[in-house]
Amino acid sequence: MRLVSVFAVISILAFLGASPAPADEAAKDYQGDYQGKIKNFLTEHTLLYTDKQGGNNAIYFGRFGTFDWYFPCQIETGNWTLSKDNILHLEYDTVTFKPVTYRLTRDGDQVKLLNLADGSEVMSERQPENRLPVG
Repeated sequence: MRLVSVFAVISILAFLGASPAPADEAAKDYQGDYQGKIKNFLTEHTLLYTDKQGGNNAIYFGRFGTFDWYFPCQIETGNWTLSKDNILHLEYDTVTFKPVTYRLTRDGDQVKLLNLADGSEVMSERQPENRLPVG
């Protein structure tokens, strides 16, 4: 019986020593900082905008870090990440398009995307779920 008690105490101490951060700290990291909020804002939503040539564009942000980008008569896919300082990075699955990085500014359902490479800006509107024009 004593051997079982010692083993139980050692097991509990080992578990406590190797446990992850408390749940409230993990929740703060996901929900409490701006990154968690804006990532939730983008995840499973579509940003609609008009490009410089007047074409309608749509970017759908999937929940597993993937995106689908529709622009007139074409769809491209890739992966997206968002840093704590509101930098959105899109990396395409094709070599035809180079990765692009934007600084996001949000005002309600309006999101300004500032292209960090060339300084161009575009205003977009957030729509719930996948609003790409094709299935």
